[in-house]
Amino acid sequence: MSSKINKIILVVGVFLFILVVVLGAVYWQNSTKHQMKLLTEAIAQKDYEKFHEISPSFNDGKTLNKETFLIFAESFPEKNKENEIRKYTNSKTVFEQMGQDGWFTPTKFVPRPRYLTLETEDNTEATISVGNHLLTTENAKVGPLIGADYSMSYAINSPVYGDLQQDHKAKLTSENQTFTLEEKEAFIADTTFQEKLLNQVVSYYSSMNQGIQNNLDFSEVTGAEDKTKATLQQTFDGLRPYVESVEQTFQEFIMNSESLKIEGSDDEPTAIFDLYTDTSLSVEAKTADKKTEEITNASNNAVVTMQFDQGAEEWLIQSIDFETYTQQPDEWSHTSKITLPDANKARWQEGQKSQGEI
Repeated sequence: MSSKINKIILVVGVFLFILVVVLGAVYWQNSTKHQMKLLTEAIAQKDYEKFHEISPSFNDGKTLNKETFLIFAESFPEKNKENEIRKYTNSKTVFEQMGQDGWFTPTKFVPRPRYLTLETEDNTEATISVGNHLLTTENAKVGPLIGADYSMSYAINSPVYGDLQQDHKAKLTSENQTFTLEEKEAFIADTTFQEKLLNQVVSYYSSMNQGIQNNLDFSEVTGAEDKTKATLQQTFDGLRPYVESVEQTFQEFIMNSESLKIEGSDDEPTAIFDLYTDTSLSVEAKTADKKTEEITNASNNAVVTMQFDQGAEEWLIQSIDFETYTQQPDEWSHTSKITLPDANKARWQEGQKSQGEI
């Protein structure tokens, strides 16, 4: 009898031991600590299916799709990856822990949705990407994203300034973020925009040389405001009775990038910068005693003023003022430069007919 009772006690003891082991294993599998380990591994391995089992949605119920997960998972460097990821999985500002340490239900880690708002000028279009992922923008807001520090790239298209790409570190670990793009400052520092303005100056001078060749007719001059073109025409019309020839040569234009500034309204801003050019203008004029005298203007330094014209949708020259102090471009720290393959030369002589005239 005693032996039988002992066997029963042994069986019950083994059963209770197994039950404790099983319950312990179930508890461990569902525990916050173990689920955090699985979550960290899923992120490190970029395994969306395993991640989705632990993080089925955002904590407000919004869908957490695969691309959003990959944007998050790919934001970590390879070195010490799991240690870096663990800082986020353990952060309650990034993941809310639901059903912690339950016996029969695993702890869920549901991320708090984070948003980035990009503020730009009204007519500016912007696309935002993280790595190879183009983010969806709605009312200038990106998200929801899982909280992290993201290296974002903004592709900006402005009707006034053109295209620009700019990088920004968005810190979304603990709160949403608003990033205001200071458009003027960004484009002032952009070499493509600087070259855009400088190309207009080159276009202006090239078309001016065409006008010199075309019997001092500057009606087809480009890159300048109508008022500027009219002043140019009036100047040469006034000189025509007194000159025998006009010759202009140029090849090089250099902008002092650090001098570039933008003033005025957002719709029609004004750009001002220092310019160096090797332009040389030579005029042979008649003197009172009917002798010919050569007058040469080889001023190299000028201040250029340009304004964005809404109608023409381009930057146009208002003035190029050579009444400024001498500056050496090799002393400028940052420059934009255009050098033509060959010198552009134009010459007009008294009695010369317009191109196309017989």
